[in-house]
Amino acid sequence: MEDVVMAAILVGIPSLIVLAKILLSHREKMARIRDGDTNPGVLDSRLARMELAIESMAIEVERVSEGQRFVTKLLSDRSPLLSKPGAD
Repeated sequence: MEDVVMAAILVGIPSLIVLAKILLSHREKMARIRDGDTNPGVLDSRLARMELAIESMAIEVERVSEGQRFVTKLLSDRSPLLSKPGAD
């Protein structure tokens, strides 16, 4: 019985300390967010860079899909010629 109590104490106290530290750090982070500690200028510039990157990726995806459509059209136009007998 004493071993069970001792094990509970040895595991319980460090667990409570770790949980208290996590709770306090979470409260500090939430307080910073709530108080508006973040600089709006930094966020605006970051969002602008993200917007440019997303637009660039969209343009590249459109180019790739246009190339795929072109190659597919070439292959589909060429297929009937290859399937005709004596088309050598």
